[in-house]
Amino acid sequence: MKFLIYLYMKRTINCLLAAGVIVLAALMTSCRPGREDVPSARAEVLSAAVTSANVKLETNLLISYSYLVVESGAEVTDDPVLIFKEGTNGTLVNGSNEVLIEGLDGECDYTAVFAFKQSETSYYPEILRVDLTTGVYSDPVTLIATYPDGFKVHFKIPAEVKEKGNALRFAMGNQVMYNMNKVGWFASLDTDLLLMNGQMCAVNDTTILWNSDNVYALDENGEFIPDEWTGEPVQIHNIFTPGEPMVLMLGEFAWDESDSMGWGMNGYYTSTFDINGYYEYLDQNVGGGGWGPMSAEIVDDEANEEDPFWKGYFCRKLFRLPEPAPLDCEVKIEADIKATTGTLKITPDENVWQYCMLFLPDDEYQQLLPFVGGDESLLQWFTASFLAAMQFGAQTLEGPVEFALEDSYYLQEDTDYHVLLTALGNENGTAQKFYHEIFHSGSKSLPAPEVSVTAIANPSGTESPYEVWFNVKCTSQNAVGGIYAANYDSEWGKYLGYGYSLTDITSMGNALTVSEIAEINSAKGLDMMFTTIPGRVTSLGVILTNEEETGNEVVEGVSFASVTAINEPAKTPVSSSLFSDLLGDWTMSAQVDTIDFYDNNKWKHAGSQSCNISIVEGFTMPETLADSVYTIYQDLVGMGKDAVDALYADLKKEVAEFNANVKSQNRLLCVGFGFDKANSYDPLFTLRTPYDLFVSKTYNGYDNYSIVYDCGPKWYLEVLADGSLVVPCNAARQMPMALASSYLYLGTLSESGYLVNWTDNTDLQVPCTVASDKNSFTIDAFKFTNKNNVEESAYLNGLLNYYGQIYGADYINVSPLTLTKNSGVAATAAKSAAAAKSAAAVKSAAAPALKPMLVQSVRTGSTIPAVRAYRKTGFHADPEAKPVYKQIKLKPVTMEEVKAKLQKQNESRLQQYESRR
Repeated sequence: MKFLIYLYMKRTINCLLAAGVIVLAALMTSCRPGREDVPSARAEVLSAAVTSANVKLETNLLISYSYLVVESGAEVTDDPVLIFKEGTNGTLVNGSNEVLIEGLDGECDYTAVFAFKQSETSYYPEILRVDLTTGVYSDPVTLIATYPDGFKVHFKIPAEVKEKGNALRFAMGNQVMYNMNKVGWFASLDTDLLLMNGQMCAVNDTTILWNSDNVYALDENGEFIPDEWTGEPVQIHNIFTPGEPMVLMLGEFAWDESDSMGWGMNGYYTSTFDINGYYEYLDQNVGGGGWGPMSAEIVDDEANEEDPFWKGYFCRKLFRLPEPAPLDCEVKIEADIKATTGTLKITPDENVWQYCMLFLPDDEYQQLLPFVGGDESLLQWFTASFLAAMQFGAQTLEGPVEFALEDSYYLQEDTDYHVLLTALGNENGTAQKFYHEIFHSGSKSLPAPEVSVTAIANPSGTESPYEVWFNVKCTSQNAVGGIYAANYDSEWGKYLGYGYSLTDITSMGNALTVSEIAEINSAKGLDMMFTTIPGRVTSLGVILTNEEETGNEVVEGVSFASVTAINEPAKTPVSSSLFSDLLGDWTMSAQVDTIDFYDNNKWKHAGSQSCNISIVEGFTMPETLADSVYTIYQDLVGMGKDAVDALYADLKKEVAEFNANVKSQNRLLCVGFGFDKANSYDPLFTLRTPYDLFVSKTYNGYDNYSIVYDCGPKWYLEVLADGSLVVPCNAARQMPMALASSYLYLGTLSESGYLVNWTDNTDLQVPCTVASDKNSFTIDAFKFTNKNNVEESAYLNGLLNYYGQIYGADYINVSPLTLTKNSGVAATAAKSAAAAKSAAAVKSAAAPALKPMLVQSVRTGSTIPAVRAYRKTGFHADPEAKPVYKQIKLKPVTMEEVKAKLQKQNESRLQQYESRR
């Protein structure tokens, strides 16, 4: 519809009546637009598209215009001051001017209201109004408008999609986020990204506005919808940044039952993406396993709108939000970066409201560039974005700052460092200036510390089979930090076999404190004690670093030493018939609890369980090996018969020594323990004897001692001098109950937690009651006084140790254990049918970790030792690849900092949120 509006200037004419005709003629002439000495304006709609309209302004002696657009029938101000304050402004020339009105919804009626200025301080008295109607949506995707803080889009569902009863799933994000999903081992196809979009689907024509006013989900009353787990408002999308390059995708999906991404719901889950065709394309064109065109980085909108493997509707658009205006400011950036330390000084002028800074080494900078499509100009947007703060460590600062770089970053020598800085002129970031400065770090020049690690005798003069001692010195006295790693030689040997060096393994170790470093730099050095098992070899490696963080190599005999603990002294022999009467096969039973994974991991009573136990004097080994054993060793490691026989002979010696030690402690060996659930995927208590491990095709121990150490479940009965029977527990001084399949220790368990030895590392002795006929006995409750001074009962259990956390088994014993002798059955050690899989991953993910008992020793003469043992090192690196140790120590972004950033970028919205909390 076209309108033509003539505006007539009113003026007061004070003249003689006799001149009326002349004046009237002059007045009529002056009202015509185009007269050079009279301001005038008229407006005409030239054309209207789906989301925009062209309006022609014919003006004279007017310098600028401003307009507001409202839906037809809506009230709008006619005050030119308000229109200029809230509207869209532009300049004018005398004559014809064309104004493009954008960001309109399609298929709508609007009224555009224009105001004008005659000078900077004078308004044209008339307001012009024009009516316009936008066109009909024809494209499936119409980008209606972009704003500095978001955009508006319209989806028109294609007829063929509606006919099939399908929907368009849609997703949006910025270009960097999209490209990050397209690289690496976990790269995603577009169909995957759409499937993970939180069930956002369009089945009818839809208009969506994403901007700062709808960052959070609101209910029908306009109240924030809280997250059911955290209570925080549900966030729909991140805050957008001016100039942000956006990716918008739509793909056709059919209704189906949920798959792995459905989380138990039904919906539009079946993609019309031809996954088989895609993989066939890869096989034929990329050689298999490569990346196809849909995984390519975004180049431009035209090159990426379609996807040849989508058989239904698909669209992918790349567009940018309006770029910020140039900010007139100056920011001085100075850096002095040495090999491992440095300072960064930033001095903004008064025109800078805030600034965002990203500090990157060159290799990370080069990794970032592909994510912005190689366009360095996009780094201005990226540095000020929410994504840069959350995932790349960008910091938002204000005013002059100076800080030590080593406090937040791991600095490397002889490296280029990039400082990316976006200065903001206001809280919305609509005015900006970008800086990119490159600084080079210095080289290291100081020598690495000289380290001496030696095995020493106990400084007290009393040797213990349960302790080993080392002395660590820095003979150059220039250490400022360091790491040590201590463990049994089998653990070191295992990782040396994987291809790690002594330095690699030590780098996995424990940090030394400032006070310990001071002792290491002294003439005396630092004495370190570690608990051990009698006769076991413990090794210690140490890396010390100087002020440039240069560390020594770990060299055997210099910064690496080993020591063998003395053997456990034999106890005074006890004469008792129990050593023969208890031999044989037994049935062990107890009342148990188990975890209910469907009821918040609560422990619930599960009745009685039982298992078979063999009580023997020691492990028995076949005299000779079957031919099948030689075949195993030949096939797996290429070892001939003579070598296998020699290895087996050595194992029998290790077993004989183990058996002799059991006997020297007035003990009997118990083989087997605990209750696994029927058909358990990961049984904990499957028996694996030394012979089982020797002939296993899956177990690979460091040496024959490791076989004895790892086998089990194994535990002991001990006859005391008074003739009573106990079960000794000591996680610090005994071999584990089992290690080959699961890391099991024997201990007691109560409501207060677990206990595996006394606080002075001596044995915990659980009492037993033997029946007069010796055909049954019970392992009684262990009584102790808890921290509330209340007596409590703890019961014998097998405990799973996983990365230092203690977990219960499938069943935990909640009563005394009753053992009944199996009549007429000779003593045998039951063999496992197959190797058990590790239960660690399943149990640590599901079962709650148990807490240690906080009880002190109450026995006479038992005290907590004055010398505390240093913590051993758990080696848990991936054996398939050497670890990377130098990592950027980015400053962590706290939720408080995130909220502060959000508040400054979207202040009015967050203030509204705070007022409603």
